[in-house]
Order: sequence, then C-alpha cells, then structure tokens
Amino acid sequence: MALRSVNNHLTACIKKILLTLIIVTVTSAVALECFQSKSTSSNIGATISDSDYILIPWSIGSVDNVVTLKQPRGYTSLWAGAFRAILGPNYNPQARTARPSAEIFSFAALLPDMRPHTKDNLHEFTRRGGGDVVEGIVKTSLHIGNWRRERDFLVTALEAHRSVFLGQLTADHSVSVTVGEKPARFGLKRIGHQNIPDNLRKSYLSFQDLYFDGDTPETSFLFIICDAEEIPSKEEDITAPFVPQCSHFFILEELNATVQMRYRRVFLPYWMPIQLSVEKLLKSFVNPV
Repeated sequence: MALRSVNNHLTACIKKILLTLIIVTVTSAVALECFQSKSTSSNIGATISDSDYILIPWSIGSVDNVVTLKQPRGYTSLWAGAFRAILGPNYNPQARTARPSAEIFSFAALLPDMRPHTKDNLHEFTRRGGGDVVEGIVKTSLHIGNWRRERDFLVTALEAHRSVFLGQLTADHSVSVTVGEKPARFGLKRIGHQNIPDNLRKSYLSFQDLYFDGDTPETSFLFIICDAEEIPSKEEDITAPFVPQCSHFFILEELNATVQMRYRRVFLPYWMPIQLSVEKLLKSFVNPV
C-alpha cells in the first residue's frame, strides 16, 4: 500500500510538472504574438490606441479625477500582454467594477538605461533568469467605497509577503533554520534566514532576505525581498538550480499607487537608482514629451 501511495504521488507530481511546462510554453508563444501585434494592449483596463501609445485612464487625487496616462508600447510587459490575450481583447474590468479608471497596469524596461522593448532587442526581454529586465505592476490606492491610501496598501503587501517569508523556513522541520537580523547591505537594514545548511543552499527551498529603510519593515516606505545572499546563482555556479531574484515594493505618491517590480539579485546594490529611474519613467506617462 505504501508503494502504491508513493507511485500515485509521483504520478500526480509528474502531471503537474507537465502541465506547468505546457502553460509556460503557451504563455511564451502568446507573449511573442502579443508583442508582434500592435492591435493588442498589454495592460489590464487600458484602451487600445492606434498610435505608439497605450492610453490608460487613471485616477489621481480622487476616484473621480481621471487623467489619461500615455504609455509607450515598448514599455509594456510582455507577460501582461499574454495574460490579456488569454482573457480576450474585449476583457475590461472597468466595466465589470463600474469604476471610471484602471486599477493596475504593467511596465518593463532594460537596465541600466531603461530602454523599451523592440523587435531588435526582444531576446533580451526573454532571457532565462530575467536578464537585465526590470518589470512590474502599478496598483492604484484609490477605490470606490474604499479610501485606503498608499501606506495601507504597502503595509498590506508587506504583511502578506512577510507571512509567506516567515512560513517558508523549510518544509523539513528537522532542519534548524531561524529568521533574525542580518548585517545591513546597500544602505538598507535586513532580516532573513540564518544558519542555512550548506546542503540546502542549492535546493529549491525558499530562503530569503527582507531589506527595508525604516526603523521596522512596517514603518519603511519601501521593502525588498530577495533570495538570500547565501544562495548561489546559476549564472555563477552551473550546479545551482536557479537565478536569484528580488521583488521591490515602494510608494509612488504622484500616481496614488504602489509599485511592485522584479529584477535579478545581482542588481540589488543599485536598488536606489533603479527605483528613481522607474519613478521617472512612470511619471513621464502623465505628461509625455
């Protein structure tokens, strides 16, 4: 009976892996198709434009104060385009929620000079491990019937990620791994997984560091969660299972929004110029040149 149970479990796992591979393959193909077709918008709730811009109705100051963001198509996320293509070109959550503006839009660019994607550099945006891409989503803090501000949304996001962060010590409770304060890095305070055994540093278990700039993560205006610095990168060690990543969260008051973006851990020392560049890019959508 035990052997049959193990076989059933392995069969289920194999099915899940195959399904994941199929989804990733289809999503990648759809993303490429979306990029090549200028008739598809890459942002949820955005309006399709015949020009080189995506027009996004966006609330600033209050829900009823709607401006039109003009986002160059080259700065949209390929994966958001795939998501919209799967939902269909007529998907419009604004009509579903009866709100006058979009709630979320995506962006992507190449570091360090924030270049947009083109047909000539598409391969750089689809490199395994993330390449030199910074990409993310912008979420409004203005909702009908819910006047939560940017700080509330940032704290909510922090708590959600913190609970996962603290709960992912390891699936094996016999392994002694703790969470505590670690030496500061790059002008940010840090807490993270400590005493990570050498034999687990190349496993698929999730060991992470949380960086913040306030007295506590809850009072910080930004926070960054990265694969722990003890985890080797596949780019440096071919036996490592993956390329470490960072998720960076901050408030963008000018758009009444919170921003969540992703980049490779190797770019963490440059988190401040990356944030400033992304802020400049996103604010340029309000009054494009």
